[in-house]
Amino acid sequence: MKYLFTLLFLLPAISFAQSNYKPGYIINLHGDTVTGYIDYKEWISNPNRVSFKNTANTTPQMYTPTNVNGFGITGLDTYQTYKGKISLDKVDLSHLLSHIDTTSVLDTVFLRILNNGRFLTLLEYKDDIKVRYFIAKKGEQPDELIYHVYINDTGSSDKEVVDAKYQKQLQILRTIYAPADLGLIDVIQTTKYEGRNLAKTVAKLNGENASAQTVGVSHLKKKFFIGGGVSNTITNLNPNIYGGQTGANTNASTRNVYTAPVIYAGMDLILNKYTSKMVYRTELSFTYNQARFNYVDDKLSSTTLTQTFMFDQKIIAVTPQLLYNFYSEDKFKLYASIGLAVNYSIYSNKRYYRTSSLLGTADYDYDFKNTCLPFFLNPVIKAGVLISNKIEVNAGYLFSTVGMLGPAKIGAYRAGINYMFK
Repeated sequence: MKYLFTLLFLLPAISFAQSNYKPGYIINLHGDTVTGYIDYKEWISNPNRVSFKNTANTTPQMYTPTNVNGFGITGLDTYQTYKGKISLDKVDLSHLLSHIDTTSVLDTVFLRILNNGRFLTLLEYKDDIKVRYFIAKKGEQPDELIYHVYINDTGSSDKEVVDAKYQKQLQILRTIYAPADLGLIDVIQTTKYEGRNLAKTVAKLNGENASAQTVGVSHLKKKFFIGGGVSNTITNLNPNIYGGQTGANTNASTRNVYTAPVIYAGMDLILNKYTSKMVYRTELSFTYNQARFNYVDDKLSSTTLTQTFMFDQKIIAVTPQLLYNFYSEDKFKLYASIGLAVNYSIYSNKRYYRTSSLLGTADYDYDFKNTCLPFFLNPVIKAGVLISNKIEVNAGYLFSTVGMLGPAKIGAYRAGINYMFK
């Protein structure tokens, strides 16, 4: 099991180690554009370096914001070097202070361009602290759009307070570039500190079509799927259930395999729709299981005693997964994934009884609540192919139950086919 969790932590690292060179360019310190190929990664945060090749077969060189003025992936993404102040205050609720934190640092970074219009350019900088947005007048240095959040603890209860100085900055720009558009006053007052929202407002300040300017602001893409397949559910029973009588008796069954249909539905969140390498999947599934176990005691002189332990089970599971496409082309993708199934079971036909030729059939007084637990977990690994971005064929394994304290532990082999749609 430890190797499974090691793979879980290594999978993101493996994904970022893969090369994905796309046509692009760098802008050197002299302002010249040098065309070639950029290793285009699924950057969760803004990159602090980028690999560039002049031709497909030359040795790549690494560039940072200190030795280039920017770079771009043709038709997909553009980054601009920025040297200046960057705010350091946190905006998530668990780290808020009781006052405005104006801490900043001087740094040189790559800013991602979200909107490059006639008058203004909107840029984004994302790191492990937060997301920041910058605005730049044509030919001038970007300024950070200021956004603070703090806790007002002076009242009877703490209250989250937003200091939206960025709206005042945008209002000043409106008086310069769109003074006659009075409707923009209310638009700016309701503009959220979020990329798509800001891009629409900046597009209006530029006198451009707002909907056209939001294309490419987010690289995320959602896809949905439905499907079905076959589940071989494996139930392993601790032989102590028979009162420790089995010993080396091979007449005791402790493993049950039941084959049943399984149905799937879910959603894929593609981290970068242009590279389609990393995918966060949420999967809902349903199947059922029938477990039957027998212990035959043929050592009695007068009769043969058979003990039977049984239950039926309907299993509903939600399985978040991290999926990586090791091979990714437009018409064919090959992937592996890892996840954790959170199962909820509904039980029926729960019985533990004995049968003998002399005594007939009688049920044991057995408490099933420690065996038939409603919730249990299964680590999951899968592999599959996606054909024409529509048909997915997959196979996977659910490792034996984690967290099920009773004598029955459940795992499964599964294979299925999904249909993908937007």
